[in-house]
Amino acid sequence: MRQKKIALINDITGFGRCSVAVMAPIISAMKIQAVAVPTAILSTHTQFPEYYFDDYTPRMRDYIQTYKNLNMEFDGIATGFLESEEQVDIVIDFIQSFGTNDSMFLVDPVMGDYGKLYKTYTPQIDHLSPSHSQDNTDRIEVERRFSIAKRKFGLGLLLTKREDTTKTSIVLSVFCSSLFG
Repeated sequence: MRQKKIALINDITGFGRCSVAVMAPIISAMKIQAVAVPTAILSTHTQFPEYYFDDYTPRMRDYIQTYKNLNMEFDGIATGFLESEEQVDIVIDFIQSFGTNDSMFLVDPVMGDYGKLYKTYTPQIDHLSPSHSQDNTDRIEVERRFSIAKRKFGLGLLLTKREDTTKTSIVLSVFCSSLFG
């Protein structure tokens, strides 16, 4: 059986329990290959008074071209922090290049915290959501899938302490378990 893969189009943050640092371990615990596609590299998340920020936009197309050259396929594509309209265009191209009718999409535009938009927010980010799959499952279905994921993939062993990390665990668990039907 072919290894399932999810592209994680998000920032990589060194410290702060966010972004790919949170997503990859959850997905890996479910025996799915997590493939990072960085949008930015940060030393800490943006809630700290000081952080290093490296916009990865100029390198994203070359980075992604490697996956095109290798004819990679992705069973899922999850987006997170996108810091510019150009990155939104790159993600749309990524979805068109690698998305299939069977691909799952999780569009989680990171736009701000505590009711305040990030300086990097662009309204073009809103264009990603309507054109792709949206989860209309009710609460019972979400709980059922999370329960299955806990039993099938040992997710009961993953412990989260913060409210935002817990929500990420639940969303990614349902998303990943959907890949297996």
